Amino acid sequence: VARAAASLPPVVTAENFSRVAPGATRQDLLTNLGQPSYRVRISGDGHVQEFYRFSSGGSDLGSVRVVDGTVTSVRPRQN
Repeated sequence: VARAAASLPPVVTAENFSRVAPGATRQDLLTNLGQPSYRVRISGDGHVQEFYRFSSGGSDLGSVRVVDGTVTSVRPRQN
């Protein structure tokens, strides 16, 4: 029985991080960038806020804020 090759998880790069924009879904974010290096989830007042930080090769790329499953802000690392 032949098996399909498992797809490799995405690898975050500065290029694909730069394509993240407000309005994207959490699922799109994680599908395109993979798992963040850091994540905080806060729920209250009927909303869920998540803060993700992404890094690649030990370098911080920036952070993304997600509210109720939708990206609301993207903050690239300041040089």
